[in-house]
Amino acid sequence: MAEITTNSIIESISGKLDKDEQIVFRTRNGKKTAYIYHKKEFVATENQSTYREIFRQACANAKADMANPKKLAQWQKVVTDPENKYTSPYFAALAHHIKQLKKKQ
Repeated sequence: MAEITTNSIIESISGKLDKDEQIVFRTRNGKKTAYIYHKKEFVATENQSTYREIFRQACANAKADMANPKKLAQWQKVVTDPENKYTSPYFAALAHHIKQLKKKQ
């Protein structure tokens, strides 16, 4: 990290200059500094990858249910039930499909 003496041009710079730029300008406690930005790589755990796949499949199934008028009517009945916590037919279908897919795993 390098401390920079400021002038009128440098004083107005903050953040990355370009999307692909590695040098980032930051002001902390009145001092302007420049440092090299290292993008952190995200590595998903096995559980995260599994749940993402479950969620992907559940979303696809819920969307298919919303496209089918008979199933949409069923989910609307579920939503109108006063004991139900879901606010829309899509969310009710999504929660149902997630539970079903988790049981299969």
